[in-house]
Amino acid sequence: MEWKDCNLEINSRYKRNPSGSINILPLLKKNKIRVLIYSGDTDAAVSELDTIESLKTLKYNVLEWWRPWFITMDQIGGYITVYDGLTLSTVRGAGHMVPQWRRESAYYMFSHFLHNQKF
Repeated sequence: MEWKDCNLEINSRYKRNPSGSINILPLLKKNKIRVLIYSGDTDAAVSELDTIESLKTLKYNVLEWWRPWFITMDQIGGYITVYDGLTLSTVRGAGHMVPQWRRESAYYMFSHFLHNQKF
């Protein structure tokens, strides 16, 4: 099957889960698996506010409150909140496909998370 951005054959087999992936997060936390949830701040499909509200239902302790993270000394990459069990990051100026919209910011965010470095 040839890959296409909007492959209707795959879309016809896709089944929505109304609870989303949030139900697996406690299991990942229990097994000490680090999780990064990220969202473009101009994403019209899955808004960052919806993501934040969903995460509140987990009632995780906040280790670092909402703060900016920077790509350079004067360039904001987005905002971050670190919870006990996961990291939530937004990417400034990115839509739904963060790496497509903001490559440099996405690379910075992913590489810092993977190397367990503060961003």
